Amino acid sequence: MVVRVLGLGECGQVSVVREGSRYVAYIRYRDFSGRMRRVKRAGRSKAEASRLVLQAATDALDRDGDDQFTVRSTFSEAAAEWLVMFEAQVERGTRSPSTLDEYRHVIKRVVDPGVGALRLGEVSTPRLDLDFPPFDGHLT
Repeated sequence: MVVRVLGLGECGQVSVVREGSRYVAYIRYRDFSGRMRRVKRAGRSKAEASRLVLQAATDALDRDGDDQFTVRSTFSEAAAEWLVMFEAQVERGTRSPSTLDEYRHVIKRVVDPGVGALRLGEVSTPRLDLDFPPFDGHLT
C-alpha cells in the first residue's frame, strides 16, 4: 500500500465507522504549519457524518487566528489591508508619506500583477522566489 503524503492544506480520505446507533467519521488533514491533524464528527448517517467531518476540516484550515483572512483570501486583499494599516501609521506620524506612496506603487505595479491572485494558502517563500524576478531597486 502506498501512502500519499498530504500537501499543506490538504485532507485525506474520510473514514466512517458505526458506533452504536450513530456513525462516526474521521479525517486527517495537514495544516499550514505542516502538522498532521485528525478531526472526528458523528452523524445519524454515513453521509451526514462525512459532511460534518469535511466541514470541520475545511473550517480548521480556513482559520488564521483573526478571521479577517482565510487561506482562500488573495494576496492582493492582504496587501490592500496592509496599506490601510500603513496609512494609519502615516496619519499618526510614525511613518513617512513618501514611503506609503512608494509601497502603493510597488503593490500596484509589481505585487498585484505578479502574485496578487495567489491565495494566502498558496503563498510560500519558494513560490514567491519563482514568481518574482530579481529586484534591482528600480521600478519601470
